[in-house]
Amino acid sequence: MSLTTDRRQAFEADPALHLVLWNGLEDPGLQESGGVTTSLSMSFLGMFRLLREDSTPVRTPTYEPRAKLQIFAAARPEDAGAAPRGPRTLAALELSVGHRSNGQQGCALTDHLRTGKGDFDCVPLTDPPSERLDLSAGSFTTNYLGAAVGGLRQLGAGRGRAILSARSSAEWNVPCGLGACMPAQMRRRYGAVVGRASAELELPALWHLTRALPLVAAHSELGLRLGLAGSRHLGTVARPAFGDLAAEVTLLARAPRSLGLGLFLRRQQGRDPLNIRFEERLDAWMVGFVAEPGAP
Repeated sequence: MSLTTDRRQAFEADPALHLVLWNGLEDPGLQESGGVTTSLSMSFLGMFRLLREDSTPVRTPTYEPRAKLQIFAAARPEDAGAAPRGPRTLAALELSVGHRSNGQQGCALTDHLRTGKGDFDCVPLTDPPSERLDLSAGSFTTNYLGAAVGGLRQLGAGRGRAILSARSSAEWNVPCGLGACMPAQMRRRYGAVVGRASAELELPALWHLTRALPLVAAHSELGLRLGLAGSRHLGTVARPAFGDLAAEVTLLARAPRSLGLGLFLRRQQGRDPLNIRFEERLDAWMVGFVAEPGAP
């Protein structure tokens, strides 16, 4: 959950619920000698934003169910002969299929009246017809196929350990005649493909904490995480490619087999990532609270 310097919005929440159907990373043989394994998960990703309007509504939230298959390649642990600590280098190939929509029923364009089932099966109420997207009740929907490559590297060991990770992905908005697919008119504006890239550096623990602090489990550590992420919409028609960039600093308290809690500061620059608002700019500072489940 976060607050922002953008005066149009009050706060935003981005819940992510994951159900892991199969997790090959738990294989003891992989931890001892490395190798290749797979993971399969089902997720629900959301994005809910409260705007400062007359009735302070939650406008155009994002609902995103997704299935993901991950293929991992783990390097052999480097401390052969000692007690195995698990692989320090991990690479992954990800394949996903998902649906993203905002649950709205209005026409995609403002000042239009729906006459059919499609988001653009509408008649204009103004002359000349409006070309602006309806940010209040306009429908946004897409089915997509995704592919990504990424990697993780542990630097150092023990209390001096840092973790560096990077990921690059592409999402293809599938063209089809089904109602859940992105209409051709929206696809020309949004882009056929969205590319994303990110990198994170989690630094060694700054302090060891105890239960004397509220909400902090025993033996937890307070660390610092730096992140950079961006996206680019490709395959647009009659307009150049566009995207956004975000830099983030997170102060996170972690404990083994427990919930990670922290505060983050983010700078968002570029287009708004909230579904149908993708043609609007969002240049703002954000501060918020993050909760991350730990490994079992």
